[in-house]
Amino acid sequence: MAFDTTRLIAQIKLKGAIPEGRFTDQEILDVAYDTMLHNVAPWCIANREEYFVYLESTAVVASQASYPVPTRALGMAIREVQLTWNNTIQNIERMDLEEQSTTLEGKPDRFFIQNNEVVLYPTPSSSQYTLKMYYFFRPSKLVPCSEGGAITAIDTGTNIITVAAPSTWTTSDTFDLVKATSGYKTYTDGQGIVASAVSTSSITLASLPANLAVGDYIHLAEESCFPFIPTEAHGLLVHSCAAELLESIGDREGFKIAEARVSKIKRDLETLFSTRIQGAPKDLTTPLSL
Repeated sequence: MAFDTTRLIAQIKLKGAIPEGRFTDQEILDVAYDTMLHNVAPWCIANREEYFVYLESTAVVASQASYPVPTRALGMAIREVQLTWNNTIQNIERMDLEEQSTTLEGKPDRFFIQNNEVVLYPTPSSSQYTLKMYYFFRPSKLVPCSEGGAITAIDTGTNIITVAAPSTWTTSDTFDLVKATSGYKTYTDGQGIVASAVSTSSITLASLPANLAVGDYIHLAEESCFPFIPTEAHGLLVHSCAAELLESIGDREGFKIAEARVSKIKRDLETLFSTRIQGAPKDLTTPLSL
């Protein structure tokens, strides 16, 4: 059974013994999304096993040094920066901006961060490069299943998907195609897809990912009815959200119980999340933090 927001709400109410009618479903989803951003996703990332890592590739422009961090990067944090050209991949090192010593252009071999931009150094003198930024993807906002649509048919020749879409959607919107099975994610690597035609029964998109399947969902960009976390972390999300809700209504005893449960779940999951490849574990001594 897919872990969608309908099931998430039911589990939070049940596990947290939340008083009926105390919160609307949307209020619960809003708290769950905040909890996912400040608790669950950072905990998964801290295990340094490449959860939430996406790639954005950008063509480098001669005489242009600055390139924006992807807008959907969690904490506006970058995992890795690389330059590629002629089948060559070069990892470039981060520097402090105080280390700049020339305004001459050349082949970039380092970069620094300035606000929310990656600045190549020295400024590239050529457009032959591609800048690759690996980043931690910010999970999409949690919305009810009714605010998206399950795909019932796919025509790869015309890029038309059959779906019962909300009547408010138009061609001025951008969309995410969302995987509806374990490993929930957006197929579109953080970039919304535009549509040339939208109706309540079908949508014509600019392109379709090769692995899109019947049963997957389409949502407005940056929205999803599936939490973008590993299936095994759903209990962590449920109890973390329950703790937040119980604290907000002043249920101190319930909050303490929920917090203890959260701590136990993290301990129980530590081995699973800290070593994804059991036969070849990495030798890491410090956790990754955002």
